[in-house]
Amino acid sequence: MKLGLTACLLLSVVLRGAGGDVKNLLNSILNAETDKALPSKDQFYSQVTREAIGALSPPEVQDLLPLIQRCLASPRLEVRRYGLLTAMAVSFRPDSSQTLEPIIGDIERIASNPTSPLKGGALAILGNTYPHPSQRAVSYLEAHLQDKDNSTQQLTTIAVSLMRASGPGSALWRKVLTFVENQPDPGVKAAVLMELGNEKAGDASSEEFIKASLSSKDLFIQGAAIETVGQLDASARVNFVDQLKQIMNDPNESPENRKQAKAALTTK
Repeated sequence: MKLGLTACLLLSVVLRGAGGDVKNLLNSILNAETDKALPSKDQFYSQVTREAIGALSPPEVQDLLPLIQRCLASPRLEVRRYGLLTAMAVSFRPDSSQTLEPIIGDIERIASNPTSPLKGGALAILGNTYPHPSQRAVSYLEAHLQDKDNSTQQLTTIAVSLMRASGPGSALWRKVLTFVENQPDPGVKAAVLMELGNEKAGDASSEEFIKASLSSKDLFIQGAAIETVGQLDASARVNFVDQLKQIMNDPNESPENRKQAKAALTTK
């Protein structure tokens, strides 16, 4: 159904006004002398949405960047939080990698603060811009891969983002798999296994990682590996047939994993 002329004109006015609304909101955040004077979260989220930011023209988004940058540099946590949330809304735009490049260093500074409650959000922005993260963002994420203070979610964000940015079999892909293989956290390994399945990865390093996970004594990791094999193309699944049969036929394995192994073997 086509919009009428009046509806189109009204829509264009609304969209043209959205950039000014967000700009005014950010200015009010920066001008607030205390946290109590800041706009409410409901007010913020009603204006700074993926849809509203996505509807802005590139020049309108560019106009927001200096304000976002000032928020990110604020000594006040709540102001930095609002700045980061605005940058996150921008990150969903199809041009976000290029758009956010001028302030990517400001986002990295937050990601580099091990005590910041905003670190996870900053890492998520670095790894999830479109059409793909910039080389600077990838370099920052790679540097954070071995941070001792990474939580499970933060390390998962870093590892999966680097895998998506580099692609199966690349040097960076292999580096991530090698690092994660030596980590004790089963949650990170399970997330990486899921990514291998999503990518239908059939390279040698991915095969080795999956085989090691199938042999894991951790039932959670083993189950995640079986599920990953089930997502692979038939030509790649043949490399795991022996292990799957062993799991399926071993009465000492968990009933659930034996059932999963059988299902993976019979997947077309």
